[in-house]
Formats: sequence, C-alpha cells, structure tokens
Amino acid sequence: MGGAVPIFWCMRRSLIVTPLLLALCVPLPARADPFASRDAPLRVTTPDGKPLASGALHQVRTGDEVQTSLRFRFVDGRQVVEQVELTVVPKVIQHRWSWEEHQGGVLTRRYVINFDAGLANAMKRDDSGKAKTWTKAFRNAPGKLFAGLGFVYALAPLVPHLTQVDRKALGFIPKPEEADVQLRAGTDDARPRGVRDVIGATVHPNLSFIIKLVANPKDSYLWFDKQSGVFVQSLSPLVEPGDPVVRLTVGPDR
Repeated sequence: MGGAVPIFWCMRRSLIVTPLLLALCVPLPARADPFASRDAPLRVTTPDGKPLASGALHQVRTGDEVQTSLRFRFVDGRQVVEQVELTVVPKVIQHRWSWEEHQGGVLTRRYVINFDAGLANAMKRDDSGKAKTWTKAFRNAPGKLFAGLGFVYALAPLVPHLTQVDRKALGFIPKPEEADVQLRAGTDDARPRGVRDVIGATVHPNLSFIIKLVANPKDSYLWFDKQSGVFVQSLSPLVEPGDPVVRLTVGPDR
C-alpha cells in the first residue's frame, strides 16, 4: 500500500536509525496551494515604499473555480476594487475581470471584461467630469488570454520552472486593446521590497507601433513565495499603461 512510511515501522525494522532512514520516516510538508481560499491585508506604495493605499485581498476557491477581489482605499480618498473569476483546473482559464475606481462617491473609471462572451467595456471621465465609453468585441483564447490580476494566476503554476512563454493580454489605454505578452522568469533590475524568499517573473507587453504612440508600455513584475507559490508582491502601473507605477504587497495572511 502506498503513502508515507509509518515511523514505527522504520523503528522496528532496524535498531540503528540512520539519518537517511529518519528522513524517509518524517513526512515532508505539503506545498501550499496558491489557488486556495485566503484572506490577507494588502498595501499599495510608491516603488520606493511611500504609503499610498491599504486594503484587503479576499480569495475564495470552490472546486475548480476561484473568485478574488482586491479592495483598497488611497490616502487621497480614492477607492479601488479589482475582481477576477477563473477556472484553475485542469488549466488556468480567466472568465471575468473588472476594475473600478471611485472618488468622492463618483465612479471615475470602470473596466470590465467578459472573456466567455468575448466583450470588453471601458468608462472613464475626462477632466470636465464627462464620461466616455468604449466597447470591444474579441475572440477569446481560453488559457491563453488574460487581464489584470489574471496574470497572477496564469503565472502561479508556471513560475517554479518558467523560462519564457507567450500569452495574450487585454488592457485599457483607456480604450480596450489586445496585445501579445511574454511571461519571463526573473525581473531584470527590479527588486521586491520588504519580502523574502521569493521568486520573480516579468509580464512584458509587445504592443503594436500604433498603440505605442498612444501608450507608454511598461513591464509588470510579480513575485511569489518560493516555497508555496503564493502571490506576495507586484510592481506595475496601477491599471492603464500611463498610470503611475505602484508596488502592491499582499500578506501576511491573517
């Protein structure tokens, strides 16, 4: 019968318990599931650590499905909510993603993607307060196309052995746009802050020349706990390519 070797069996088989035998008798700790339900505080800072916002991550796994929300409030009063819905077995497939920003009780930006329906919507208020909207239909590529927080889950099972893989992204400038991206091991010169024993990965967008004229694309850097694979920190623009780069740190779990 398979399974762990009972320690009493090891002791009875030999009066001399060698270090190797002891190692066989002691069960190894199980690797944590990066998709498991969790609640953890989060904080948003400038890249060099100046506090900008605080909030919480709420992640719920039900069977093969994961629903996660990030909610945080900036020191200037802005409130942001990011939500994602995915299937994580047998592979990671993103179904929905949304990002909303409120200030003074007014919705200032909203981005919504329904991957299953192949539809992306955007709303952003201009300096006068007038709302502008955009809609884009797209052809979904389940397991290949991601947005926002979805890339955390796309990378989680890959990062221990990642070299480079190609994926696609949906982003907002603020008009919805598709782009090819490369998921790479390591984070070049970028470094995590305030976390230890992590492994990093880079999301590198390959935007068309026309989009580059409108947006200033930046790489996003993600760090995961080396032992558990759980997401712990990112360094990236807040949501649009032209937004300020912020550092988002999750944890420790509570």
